[in-house]
Amino acid sequence: HWPARHEPAPPRQAAAMASEAAADIVPTAPMQLSDEDAQLSVEAFLHKTCDGLVRDVLASAESASNRLRASFRAEKASILSAYDAAAAASKPSAASSSRAGAGAAPPGSLSATGPGASASADAAPGGAAGPAGGAATEAKAAAPAKTTRWNVRAKVMSGPHAGIDTVLRPRQRRLVPKFGRSTGQQFVKNGISLPEDDEVSTTHAKLEARGGAVWVTDLDSTNGSVLDGASMPPGEPLPLPHQCILRVGQSDIHLTMEPAE
Repeated sequence: HWPARHEPAPPRQAAAMASEAAADIVPTAPMQLSDEDAQLSVEAFLHKTCDGLVRDVLASAESASNRLRASFRAEKASILSAYDAAAAASKPSAASSSRAGAGAAPPGSLSATGPGASASADAAPGGAAGPAGGAATEAKAAAPAKTTRWNVRAKVMSGPHAGIDTVLRPRQRRLVPKFGRSTGQQFVKNGISLPEDDEVSTTHAKLEARGGAVWVTDLDSTNGSVLDGASMPPGEPLPLPHQCILRVGQSDIHLTMEPAE
């Protein structure tokens, strides 16, 4: 404590006290006192320090909010895509409807014969719909639509690693394809490792498969990513076009979506 209110503490002592108080709010490195700060009164110095802390907290909160909004938009798109696929699968086809109508014909009526007579396959003798045929029709109508699974062919067209040509499999959850300078499994076995490209972050970007589509995300890289000439917002998944150019660091990577076998 200082002897009297009107006697300011030495500025370097005030800086140490401000650093200790700030550590409870935002983890920071030890505060370095500049010559300019050394000339300030204790009150002015503390006001300046608190203003800086408030700015840091607001910036951190805004960054976290942006990441949450990006995650919400991606999950929303995935859920809507899955809902649309389920809704389409639950609607009986026109062919199933025509077979059901033919099966309801009164007993004794004549059914058509020949290649175009689809109703006769589901009808029992006498024209009434057979139980087995009706059950098969309902099973076909209830079958869910098959989601297309995709691979992504990646060719490095420029940069220190030009010539790499590999197939990535975004649907593998344990080995999500990633791009970066790292030489870890997710980059070597099912990704693109670019250790000689100094402008690429260690973990730069990734691919994911969700809702029958492939998504590409810049993972808050230092120098950013460019998709078909447009800068990608960090942390926000974007749908991958069927053919595109992804630029990370000095490397232009040509990506082509291919149906998985």
